[in-house]
Amino acid sequence: SPRLKIGEVKQRLARFGVSTAGIVEAEALRSLLSTCAPGASATGQGHAVPLERVGAADGAMGSGVAVYDKVYYSISLELSSPDASRVRWVIDSAASNSLITPGAADLLGAQGTGVTATADTASSTGAGGFRQVNLGVASLAGGLESGPLQPVVMELPVAGDCGLLGLDFLSRYDVDLRLRPSTPCAIFHAAGSTSNGAVDTSGLSELRCGRLASGLLTTDVTLSSGALSAQRPDLVRKMRMLNDGYGVPVQAILDLGSTVTLINWAAAAKAGLNADDPRVQQTDDVIAGASGEPVRVAEARLTLELDGGARRENVLVNIADLPIFAAVGLPGAAAVLGLDSLAARAEEAEGSRIILAARDAKAWVETL
Repeated sequence: SPRLKIGEVKQRLARFGVSTAGIVEAEALRSLLSTCAPGASATGQGHAVPLERVGAADGAMGSGVAVYDKVYYSISLELSSPDASRVRWVIDSAASNSLITPGAADLLGAQGTGVTATADTASSTGAGGFRQVNLGVASLAGGLESGPLQPVVMELPVAGDCGLLGLDFLSRYDVDLRLRPSTPCAIFHAAGSTSNGAVDTSGLSELRCGRLASGLLTTDVTLSSGALSAQRPDLVRKMRMLNDGYGVPVQAILDLGSTVTLINWAAAAKAGLNADDPRVQQTDDVIAGASGEPVRVAEARLTLELDGGARRENVLVNIADLPIFAAVGLPGAAAVLGLDSLAARAEEAEGSRIILAARDAKAWVETL
């Protein structure tokens, strides 16, 4: 690919809020862009935008209930409303439809489409009748037109005026996420680019994904006690012979909108765990789905073997029977893979990388 012209480099830096005053050398400008948007610094490949880390809303679970800490990655969108910059859109691959809070919908002057959705189609459970609104044509920061945006209105446990960008939006692109504490960014490529070899996937493992009737993407994950697997492989083999379910992969939803990985008790049993196991700790933490219903969780440290060969050891996994599992079509053993598994180094300085090709039902994660 041809190198970006200096004017285009400056435009991208401006998109990230970086001043180029006093910098005249071309290589210095390109180096500065590389710091902001690794992987999109020199060529015109992809459309890079900054990500913003946002937290959970105070009181999201009601008065006096402590909310489990979550960090979300969001972008801003250009819309016809002059207040568009005030709304942050969280990237959430576990929402089949994009969502928006009532306050944000009012702020943007959203008009109803006349269509209503059940909570299940909005990646939640409970009563139906959620209102869909039309925000017109959305563009990524920097002017890349992304088509119409018609989110469903409901309360969300995210601070401020916000929305969630679900699979209806994310399927329009292959999204290359570079997650790290400082200057995280997302690079949007044309859908199909990664499968066609146009995006570099070196160092990454491909996750083969299935698609539920709800539209959500799943991949297989095998759960085990890391210590047991390493120290007593003979015992692992014996347990597998005695219990056909032990060590059998479970379906896991890919959830870029959560920092934590969660399994239900049926999945815990496949890892040889139950509520009385000393490796399981009961907690006072709660986890909320999109509609905000609080469920208290237990936790245990497990090794996760992801489809494609990626392995995550010593992951502190949450255990709870969330009603969303059955609602989206996973009534048995099931899991939600959060960023602690998909992007294990997101909180470290070097960061993590994930590619989501939602249209093609594929994802790439670091092998580690």
